[in-house]
Amino acid sequence: MSVRPLAGVKVVDVTRIVSGPLACQFLAALGADVIRVEPPGGDHTWRTPPFVGPNGVHPGPPGPDDIPLAPLRRSRGKRSVVLDLKSARGVELFLDLVAWADVLVDNFRPGAMDGLGLPRDVLTARNAGIYSIGVTYGFAPHTLEAAPPDVVVHQPRQWAEVLNAAPYHQRSSGDRAP
Repeated sequence: MSVRPLAGVKVVDVTRIVSGPLACQFLAALGADVIRVEPPGGDHTWRTPPFVGPNGVHPGPPGPDDIPLAPLRRSRGKRSVVLDLKSARGVELFLDLVAWADVLVDNFRPGAMDGLGLPRDVLTARNAGIYSIGVTYGFAPHTLEAAPPDVVVHQPRQWAEVLNAAPYHQRSSGDRAP
């Protein structure tokens, strides 16, 4: 019998590219129930080789029956749903997931969730006990305009926050323990 220390923990994964999906893959491997929220058409890794299809693995271009390997690997152990967070219906369904979840993981640039109509107060109004983890690029306030692509896994402090489920907001003594 395998040890699953995060069994029963419900995670909404609204990450992309490498660091966030990989962090959530680790959470799933540790037993968390992870639901990955994909944008329509997927993130750009859905268009990145190598691809696999009826004729095996190849560097591309993809055929109609081919799928990329990278997002498949990072989605192992997760359920997924396609939501357009730029639409009112997509935001409404996303907030239903937030109400269900224990943890929300994103790796958007600072302020991007606000721009989607999902600021902290909206999220916590739907689920006051949710932990929200930002697996970010390591932004400082003066560097918010210079957003490098998320192509490597870094920021050990962020990993510690994911594994320790650091709270999104201050908790009172009546809140459940992290």
